[in-house]
Amino acid sequence: MFYFGKFFLRLKRFIIVLTVFFLLIILCFIYLFERFAVPAALELAKERSVSRVNSSIAEYLKERIRDEGLEAGDLYNAYFDEEGRLTYLEVNSVMVNTLCADTAEHISKELNKLSTEKISLPVGVLTGLGFFSHLGDGIPVYITPSGKAEADYETEVVSAGIGQVNFKV
Repeated sequence: MFYFGKFFLRLKRFIIVLTVFFLLIILCFIYLFERFAVPAALELAKERSVSRVNSSIAEYLKERIRDEGLEAGDLYNAYFDEEGRLTYLEVNSVMVNTLCADTAEHISKELNKLSTEKISLPVGVLTGLGFFSHLGDGIPVYITPSGKAEADYETEVVSAGIGQVNFKV
């Protein structure tokens, strides 16, 4: 009877040690995932979302320019003196602000249409080493779009030579 008591005591200690060991392994995995996989997934998600938004903006603006017959001259006003020389340029703020607002509204609608996307990250990403980042099976990470779009414009006048400037909107 005494022998079984020691056996069960050793078994109990072994189970406790084994449980603590597995908990430490799980905690290490969680730490590695948070440390290396989450930033990689966020960077990948950012790149994909920027790519989607840029293509959506380009598509919308091409469609808008084609439908309304807009030209570059519609985005700025040029003023000349009596001799026909250009004195100054100004942005057609009403037109540009309208385009920005409509584009932001369109992009916000497009973002709301996007569904959750699955990205597969290789297990090697958890090492944090670039050499191993493409090794192993994929860990599925799901990305859900959220937020809203904002649009703004900038103007810039850059010297392009003697008596020449490059006006950017």
